[in-house]
Amino acid sequence: MSRLGSIACVTGGSGMVGKRIVEVLLGLGFQVRVLSRKFASSDSRIVIFEGDLLDEQTLSQFFSGAEFVFHCAAELHDNSSMWDVNVKGTKKVLELCNKEKIKYFCYLSSAGVVGKTQELLVTESTDCHPQDAYERSKWAAEKLVRAGIKDSNVVILRPTNVIDENRPGALLLGKDKGLKNRLKVFLKGGECAHLVHAEDVARAAIHFMESHFDRPECFFVSCDDEQNNTFSGIWALYQSMTPSVAPLQTKQPIHLSIYIPYLIRRLFRGTGNLGNVRYSSSKLMEHEFSFKYGLKEMVDNMILKYGK
Repeated sequence: MSRLGSIACVTGGSGMVGKRIVEVLLGLGFQVRVLSRKFASSDSRIVIFEGDLLDEQTLSQFFSGAEFVFHCAAELHDNSSMWDVNVKGTKKVLELCNKEKIKYFCYLSSAGVVGKTQELLVTESTDCHPQDAYERSKWAAEKLVRAGIKDSNVVILRPTNVIDENRPGALLLGKDKGLKNRLKVFLKGGECAHLVHAEDVARAAIHFMESHFDRPECFFVSCDDEQNNTFSGIWALYQSMTPSVAPLQTKQPIHLSIYIPYLIRRLFRGTGNLGNVRYSSSKLMEHEFSFKYGLKEMVDNMILKYGK
């Protein structure tokens, strides 16, 4: 695919996924516009717009003449601004995109929108019951995106826990084997860690640019089908990749039942799922998507960056 001269817009271009989308778009020949307060680049092919999702004047200029939009910007931490950014901001983005000739719109949602569930294998048909402020805001934004954009191909992605080498999340359990992490593995070892690499999420966003759907389509982006995508599995995988220790299957550390951390979450948060809930990427792979980073590749990258 090459779109020499076509304009692609990325909100949240400084994030783990957004910056990778920008890199791929540049390689494909796009003129890239980035809406971000943190993005910095000397690349002449990138035009940076400083502003927020409620700044209509800036957004109008940002989307003017664009054909492809990747909406990755979101507020993850500040509950006081979460609804404004994630819901009202998305509404404003959609309103302005409907005024342009957008061919492809990709919205980066979250697997968290599912919230509380009794299903052990979650699919795109699973009912959503979001619990906290972030989950509720992303679900509300999703419903806006599901209304679609005129004459546009619309895709919603729901990644699980996105990591990379700079923000490795649970991958650090295997690297740092101090007492704190040992206790965490003992407590949560049997629970799924839901890790997925940021590059694969970005690749999924790019993957559907040439697709044609009659209505907005939703896809989970997850490596939960890997049985070792658990806290104890990550620990054991690091051990298996150290020559002096036994193979992976003999090194699963002892851990408590998954019901223990579940009960602790219920006690302190009032809600939560059992740690054996997993999110399926079967629909994504049925559309000929293949993951570049399985759990082993994620650990390989960590070892290359930080050593064993």
